[in-house]
Order: sequence, then structure tokens, then C-alpha cells
Amino acid sequence: MIISGAKLAEYYRNKYYSRNSFAAAIGVTEGAVRRWEEGANVKKVHVDKICEVLQIVPADLKLKEVLLVGKGSRKIPVIVLPAKRMEVVDYMVYDFEGVSVIVVADSSMEPLIGNGEHVFISEAKEPESGMIALIEVEGQLYLRECRLFDGKFIYIALNPEKENFKEAKIIGEAISRTVSL
Repeated sequence: MIISGAKLAEYYRNKYYSRNSFAAAIGVTEGAVRRWEEGANVKKVHVDKICEVLQIVPADLKLKEVLLVGKGSRKIPVIVLPAKRMEVVDYMVYDFEGVSVIVVADSSMEPLIGNGEHVFISEAKEPESGMIALIEVEGQLYLRECRLFDGKFIYIALNPEKENFKEAKIIGEAISRTVSL
């Protein structure tokens, strides 16, 4: 599990542990704790021991991330929220279970969805004609409109300069977006 190193350090310092004494309490080296603080993966057995010693639950340590979509898709830590007001357009989200927010990092869906906009994605496994879907193609994530053509779905970019796909794995459905005020 990838944990928030800053949260881990905050929790053990609030319990008056130094890094060295905290490492001894959970049965690892000081270097292991330092690596976890720097973003290294933590084994479940160690997460359980950390939670026991600090009297917290694993969710307290979880690293919150936003998914960037576009060429070179990756997850980035959410550290600071945007310092500008944003308005949600076409608000239809009632159940936040299974809903994620992505930041669009390409222009494939312009003019509907622009580069840098935040899009709410709901879990979906099956395509529906007309839906805007988050799809995975060769390890990269894209937003595309699903259309039924000759009994098969194709995934179309609204920007004619961007690539369309015939085969893709459905990750989710775009259900709303934000725009800058």
C-alpha cells in the first residue's frame, strides 16, 4: 500500500515518537520508515502494525491521488486544492460511492471538455452509445465518445485531429465536469 509519508510522520510525532523509536515499536529499521515517508510501498503486515501502534485505521494513512488523463497518464498526489472557485455544470451526482475526479491533460474532447478541466467519472464496465467514457488503450487513458457502428462500439475523439479507437477497455463514464468561473 502506498501511504502518505507526511501523514505517517505527523501521526507518530503526535504520539511523541521519534523516527527511530517509532521504527523500533513496529519492528523495522529507521531507514524503512524514512523510505515509507518518501513514498515507498508498505507491506500489509507493516500497515497493520503501524495502525496498531498509532491507534488509527489504514484509511487514515491512505495517499489521496488525482488521475491525470492524456499522454503519459499517471497518478499525482493531491496536496493543495485549487485556489480558484469552480462551478459544477450538469450536476447529477447523488451517490459518491465509486465516483472519481480526473484532470484532463489533452484536447481530444474539445470543444466539449477542455485541457485542464476536472471530470467526474463513475464506475462503468459496459459501453453505451453516446456516453463519454474513460477508456484504456495500451496502458494509456483517454476520454472518448462511445458509438455503436455495425454492431460494435468505436471510441471517437470529438477533436478530429486526435485518434479514434476500435478496441478499448472501459474504465468509467464521465458524468459531470467543472469549469472555471
